[in-house]
Amino acid sequence: LTFNAGLCREVVGDLDGAADLYRRTLELEAGKDYPTAGLSRISSRRRAETQLAAHFAEPEDAFLAEGEEAQPSADSQGTGAGQD
Repeated sequence: LTFNAGLCREVVGDLDGAADLYRRTLELEAGKDYPTAGLSRISSRRRAETQLAAHFAEPEDAFLAEGEEAQPSADSQGTGAGQD
């Protein structure tokens, strides 16, 4: 039952909850390979999501430290020239 609950959580995107249930299944049913396969899927999915986020990130995002925000460029701020 814990494995099936883990599958349900995995399907709806609750990867942390699914991983917890897969680990619990391993404790209850040591030696079974299907909970390990579930943990492997979650690990692969997280790795893929990280790679996609890095690939599609804005170029400036790659250079920002965590918690910093991009400063608007002079072009995007507007100087008021030519505006009514």
